[in-house]
Amino acid sequence: MADELIKTLNLVPLPLGGFYVESMHAKTTVKPLDSSGREVRDAYSVIYLLLRGSDINAWHKMKSEETYFHHKGSHMILHMITGDGTYETKIIGDPMVDGNARFHCHVPKNVWFALELQDKSSYCVFSEAAGPGFAYEDCEVGEKEKMLGMFPQHKELIEKFCLK
Repeated sequence: MADELIKTLNLVPLPLGGFYVESMHAKTTVKPLDSSGREVRDAYSVIYLLLRGSDINAWHKMKSEETYFHHKGSHMILHMITGDGTYETKIIGDPMVDGNARFHCHVPKNVWFALELQDKSSYCVFSEAAGPGFAYEDCEVGEKEKMLGMFPQHKELIEKFCLK
């Protein structure tokens, strides 16, 4: 099923892990008013994502707010580490199957996060909406040594979800 969905949705490999395709960018633009100094961005953007088996979506953080929406397949485990080192998980999935799951989960800006499947024998199709819209220069990929220096208490999680 995952391979069929990759083909049907025209998904391509995502450098952070899994597969994706951009599905929408707002025609409206905004100038972020926070202290980041970012230039004009699309007001929002939406992508489809798919993870299968042991795929992960590696540690990264965004300068934009993001919300993930479950569509089909296994539940996702969303791992988050805030700037002060607080660790939190959320389950993205069907709350009728798992009372702890939610159809959508929010990731605040500047919070480190990673994703994995709850059921490693399955797959998950989900969407991510970002506001302001996604721009590569607004994404910081987690580097193991840097993250271990900031959050040594989360060594096992950092090593599990870092690409480099």
